[in-house]
Amino acid sequence: MRYYVYISRTKVDQLFAQVPAQHRHNIAAKLDLDVDPRTGDATDPSTGADLYTRLRIVEEFLDQEGEIGSVDEPRGYFRGPLDLSWGPYGGASWNEEPEFVYFGGRTDTTILGLGGSRRHVLGQTGSAHPHSHSGTPELTRALRRHLADSPWGALSARIGSPSTALNCVELATCQMGGPWEPMHFVARRLAVGPLPRPAFWRTDAGYEVVDASLALLGTPLYVALA
Repeated sequence: MRYYVYISRTKVDQLFAQVPAQHRHNIAAKLDLDVDPRTGDATDPSTGADLYTRLRIVEEFLDQEGEIGSVDEPRGYFRGPLDLSWGPYGGASWNEEPEFVYFGGRTDTTILGLGGSRRHVLGQTGSAHPHSHSGTPELTRALRRHLADSPWGALSARIGSPSTALNCVELATCQMGGPWEPMHFVARRLAVGPLPRPAFWRTDAGYEVVDASLALLGTPLYVALA
């Protein structure tokens, strides 16, 4: 059983519509899910009554197609578990209602950032204040803009010129500072690549250098507490 904190209804519905009906039926039978035996369809997406069923079918189909990798070796999609910190996009120093949430974390190899629409959050948003939209250009522009105007502006020079999505992910995630929660997730890969320099990870005692050599930007299909 999962306790979801975020599900992208838009992504789930788009992907579910692309799963052939026979595959839906076969997956539902395998997972003992309730679908229409004639069509393999779950409940009408417009009602929201069976979002979780559609999500499980989509995730299983992506698995069967070999589309889901790991954070360190992402494919078109990738999954956790991983300890993440998360919160609304932007913060109190900007006079606007945040529209997005940002999840950040790292492995020994990869610094991770996940950005998604705040309207897909289930319940209360996390308490971190990342400086981090769904979609690579929007998310990158937002990261660049808010990093430049943030209290950490002195560090924003490390983004480089021209700024890139991966530089922004590295800086935004490394500044988050927690709290950290063990979470499961599946996300769509937006960008991945090497970091040009060591990363400085914010802790309660200051900053520490981490050995991560990659940065990964994605947008989540779902995030759930582990």
